[in-house]
Amino acid sequence: MSEIYNISDAVDELGTIKAQMANLKEQEAAIKAELILQGIEEAEGELFRLTIRQQISRKLDTALIRKLVPKALLRKAEKEVTSTVVRVTARRGVIPQAA
Repeated sequence: MSEIYNISDAVDELGTIKAQMANLKEQEAAIKAELILQGIEEAEGELFRLTIRQQISRKLDTALIRKLVPKALLRKAEKEVTSTVVRVTARRGVIPQAA
């Protein structure tokens, strides 16, 4: 991307892409739910192979840990992380045009 790239166009392009991704995630969730509902465990398409398995994972209950462990001890285990967040929201009163 160069300095002459139109920032307004870039913002709109990013917003459009994020909207498309949200729609695709909805479609993905619906298809996955249907396959699970049908009891599919394995399937072959022309391009892809599908497997569905249940797995067990373990996660720490951070709310419980915060109750059980003294705050001073928690602070020793904390790690500060800096991240960059990019948020794109639709402007009020503006109806996006289909791409």
